[in-house]
Amino acid sequence: MARKSGNQKSCGPQPFAEKLPAGDWPLDQLGDYAQGQYRTIIAGEQTLAPAYWRLGHALTFARKQLGRSHWGRFLKSLDIDKSRSSKACAIFRHFSSPAHLKELTVEQAYEARRDGRPKQEPLIGEASATTAVNFAKSLTKIDQAASETIRLSAELTREERRELLKNVMHAITRLIELERELKKTIDEDVAGRAA
Repeated sequence: MARKSGNQKSCGPQPFAEKLPAGDWPLDQLGDYAQGQYRTIIAGEQTLAPAYWRLGHALTFARKQLGRSHWGRFLKSLDIDKSRSSKACAIFRHFSSPAHLKELTVEQAYEARRDGRPKQEPLIGEASATTAVNFAKSLTKIDQAASETIRLSAELTREERRELLKNVMHAITRLIELERELKKTIDEDVAGRAA
């Protein structure tokens, strides 16, 4: 079998050279190499986001058992960075399932909690959203979540409490909008019957 000389190229796709970039590479070659590395990083980070959620899930339970005074020592004994654990717990609290993290990097998942639009399953199923029973169940879930959040809020860091307060204010605003809309439709129904 004849071997190709170093100057011959195949007609198939050309993988990036195994060499590291050099100062004499043309700009387009450096750009292609950089894009390839960036895509590799993003793809890798997208596989890490669910792991962050699972880490946050486990650490949330551990923190409940330990209390605040032993938390730092516990993390240190596991060689888990405190800021990474905080990020993992924040991701866990924001997303209801690791499935919601598909195609998100860790940073995108962490930042999503700040935009006020959780990437979670809706509280009400689309097929039965019009029934009063499902609305009542949804409000019960909200009430239960609020009770659990009140219980856990003492264990949050100052930054986490500030972020929680922003989310609570957003939720209250939305509930007030719901209240106004319900009152408006009730008033319209009463006015329609009177006419």
